[in-house]
Amino acid sequence: MPGRAAGLIVAVWLLAVLVQSSLPLSPLWAILDGVCHGAAAAACTVWLKPRWGWTPVAAASLASVLLDVDHAVAAGSIDPAAMMGLGVRPPTHSLLFAALLGLGAWPILGRAAGYAVAAGIAVHLFEDGLTWPGIPLLFPFWDNRHVLLPVPIALLAALGFSGFSLWLGRLPAPLPATIRPP
Repeated sequence: MPGRAAGLIVAVWLLAVLVQSSLPLSPLWAILDGVCHGAAAAACTVWLKPRWGWTPVAAASLASVLLDVDHAVAAGSIDPAAMMGLGVRPPTHSLLFAALLGLGAWPILGRAAGYAVAAGIAVHLFEDGLTWPGIPLLFPFWDNRHVLLPVPIALLAALGFSGFSLWLGRLPAPLPATIRPP
């Protein structure tokens, strides 16, 4: 089941990337940007579904899409040209922010969804790191310098999150408290 879902999600992601790349900055471009980020996060976490259900996958996708609210806040506008014309991505586009949000989601949504939130944001970061102006990946530890990532690094990160999600999705279910040995 997750294999078919992953294939469909990757197809949606590829279609969104292809269409978005042919568009100027516009509301449709911004919508497709959200689709790209949400689909990439879902593709890397869909492997959690057999063990943990759809909640972690949805949490990863939602966190990945909502991360770009920081652009609107920094630009003071929801106009895509204003948001993308900032010249830098806000400090929330960092691994520290991904880890903090994942840790914050853990007690509320559970450990799998907490991991998925961090993974979804990290996948968004690695996707954004492929395009100018890069991302402040190691903020605040590295002077808010923006990093442009090579494609192989972004692909390795996506494969790493997918592999870890696959491993987490195959963990055996814990025994209910009522039938655990004393």
